[in-house]
Amino acid sequence: IEAVLADGQKLQFGHRVAATVQRPNKMRAERVGELIAQTFYYDGKTLSLNLPQQGYYATAHVPPTLDGMLDVARDKLNVIAPGADLLYTNAYERLTEGLTSAFVVGKAVVAGATCDHIAFRNAEVDWQIWIQEGAQPVPRKFVVTSKRMPGSPQFASVMSDWQLAPKVTDATFSFVPPQGAQRIEFMPVAPATSK
Repeated sequence: IEAVLADGQKLQFGHRVAATVQRPNKMRAERVGELIAQTFYYDGKTLSLNLPQQGYYATAHVPPTLDGMLDVARDKLNVIAPGADLLYTNAYERLTEGLTSAFVVGKAVVAGATCDHIAFRNAEVDWQIWIQEGAQPVPRKFVVTSKRMPGSPQFASVMSDWQLAPKVTDATFSFVPPQGAQRIEFMPVAPATSK
């Protein structure tokens, strides 16, 4: 993830994310890195965020579908989840809405896998995706450049260790607050102001 300072200098921060999704309504995502350590749990009814290093957690009732939860998390709970567009049921339709251009860049190798590199553009962002060739055409890399933000920061993700038939149980997606952790509220999205 890139951050742009007031003087225009860019800083880049790295994270490791492990995500497990069970459609239609379960997800767990653990993010550990330079800026934060956090785990999200979605069990089909509630979204919980655990911040183990700070000793805090938050829980909110959300819709009973992964797509609905992602919408509420972004629009009402102020959860910033770069790359979440790839988790939607209709990811292709969401990502290609409003395109102004798209083209195949060519072949590339990402983490040892031969991929098709494709570039896209719309009014808000330029984005690229690298899709693995063969019988399992999974995304291997995803880069988004925010054109309307000062300094055009980028988000880049390299995806590896795909497990298309993981062994999971309901406990994988269930959150139990750690002993001594303090419950806090999600910070809601501030209402838009008109000028």
